[in-house]
Amino acid sequence: MHKQELVDRLAKFAEAKHRVCPAVTYQVTFARFLIHYFTELEIPHDKMYDFYRIEQDLVEILIDAFEKLRTSNEPQIAQYRRACEKATGRKLVELMNIGASDGLERVVHIDEISELIEKVTGSKNISRHFKKYCDAQRTVVQQTFDRFLRQVARQGMREMVEKSTSAVMAGQFGDTRLEIVTGLGAIQFVFARENAMVGFTGDSDDPLCLGVNFQFAYTDMHTALDMVEDVIKRWPATTPERKKVFKDDKQRVFGNTKTTSKKAAQAKSS
Repeated sequence: MHKQELVDRLAKFAEAKHRVCPAVTYQVTFARFLIHYFTELEIPHDKMYDFYRIEQDLVEILIDAFEKLRTSNEPQIAQYRRACEKATGRKLVELMNIGASDGLERVVHIDEISELIEKVTGSKNISRHFKKYCDAQRTVVQQTFDRFLRQVARQGMREMVEKSTSAVMAGQFGDTRLEIVTGLGAIQFVFARENAMVGFTGDSDDPLCLGVNFQFAYTDMHTALDMVEDVIKRWPATTPERKKVFKDDKQRVFGNTKTTSKKAAQAKSS
């Protein structure tokens, strides 16, 4: 479709939704903002070529539009921003920067916009592409953690955790401290430096940790990658050396949980 057809579809969606539910919703507000944004946006190829289709560029344009909504001081756009924040109860945050905001805030906005895209365009592919585009940093961090699982966790570290009676094991690897916390049926890996942290969580009953996934990042992507790499590069090749650098710990340094043993953690839950 061309730009004008997209604008017409957005207007039809916003009007139909408003009739059904007069309360201002996020998707209606964002659709109205997009009408304003696209009306002002000049796309030369859209005017020059009949074969041009806006779908091929829509994801990138939506990211640009969202950033303008999030940062612009123009009075009308600021009004749209306040309405979107009121509808969700959450601030508009950077969609692609994993460490710029609370993870839940990102997910709320990404889900709302991707759902709107599918409703307006009728394309699940564009909606999926939008989500993947927004989660690119998260995917890269997860891929690096998966390499940590192959080269470190499954090369002695996970076995050490299984044999330990402590709920917390930790080690210092260069500038990065790694804490592994088990208990209540879960396992958590936390890589941390001063003012930087990234965590991964999953079920503790899987020795391969295949279901351990990205949970949070209180830092930028590059620092998160560096922290995981610190542990990969410095994991010793022999068991005696591993025991020197990775040991039982009495309590967590990062977070408020203070658990001295797996049995204590399990007893607390029962």
